[in-house]
Amino acid sequence: MTYSVESNALYGYFYFDSPTELALLDAQTFLGEAANFLAEIKLSRIVFANPIKGFSSDQVPLNRYAVETDPEAGWQEELFAWYDQEHLPGLAAVPGCVSATRCLNLDHAPYSFSFYDLLSPEVLGCEPWLKVRHTSWSDRVRPHFTNTRRTMFQFL
Repeated sequence: MTYSVESNALYGYFYFDSPTELALLDAQTFLGEAANFLAEIKLSRIVFANPIKGFSSDQVPLNRYAVETDPEAGWQEELFAWYDQEHLPGLAAVPGCVSATRCLNLDHAPYSFSFYDLLSPEVLGCEPWLKVRHTSWSDRVRPHFTNTRRTMFQFL
């Protein structure tokens, strides 16, 4: 589980051996009595598209930086190519990044979901991280993100 103080968001991850219909699931099944205390629970199936071990993969992450977004109409192919060929491998290679993963949300927007397991939030501001974020390809695709949400979480 991860928690964000800034957005007061709690993300829980449940891994299944085979695809499961969400219509058969409810929060009570997973959270028991704790589900009664949460105002809104949104379940979604996430498919891992491109997990990459990071520079610091031998260490335990303390934070997860999640970026959820939808590509503007006509930009999905370019956005996913950018993530897979440049952005994720580049950020994974930054010291302090334990892993970088792109996922697809099968159930609701935002449909593109990437997360970076980090040793600390400060990794986001280091020179190697910023260098990867400011390439010409990044500058070309980033304006075509829609419905974007960026959240820094702490592992619980």
